[in-house]
Amino acid sequence: MVSTASDAHRPGKMHWDDLQFERRGTKAGWSTYCQSKLANILFTRELSRRLDGSGVTANCLHPGFVNTGFSRNNGSMARLLMTISRPFQRKDTKGAETVVWLAVSEEAEGLTGEYCHNCKPAKPTGRARNDEDAARLWGLSEEMTGTVGAWR
Repeated sequence: MVSTASDAHRPGKMHWDDLQFERRGTKAGWSTYCQSKLANILFTRELSRRLDGSGVTANCLHPGFVNTGFSRNNGSMARLLMTISRPFQRKDTKGAETVVWLAVSEEAEGLTGEYCHNCKPAKPTGRARNDEDAARLWGLSEEMTGTVGAWR
């Protein structure tokens, strides 16, 4: 299994008391995005742990700063910044390289529970490596989706 995370997880923090930002609202857009990318990494860690011994691997990746039209639904300032930064953005094919590498390369075979960038494991933040938070997020996800214990 391959999930897309992001280096945007670095400033991210899990707001356990308001995971869906119902109190913080839409003005917390960047904070919400960063938390979601941190959650992608934590969830992947826990999935990998739970799949241990099954032969199925779970990893996530940072595709890089890819020109995807990411900010087209944001305000004018965000759109302007993304337009100005376009020369520094990767092409979508470059952003997909690590996805493909994780999915099919012999080099990545057996790799699990990792956060990768540029076709190799990378080190996420300490918050992203917190196994207690990974298990907590898994449990909350099961509760919120009504799938307790039904995932496997």
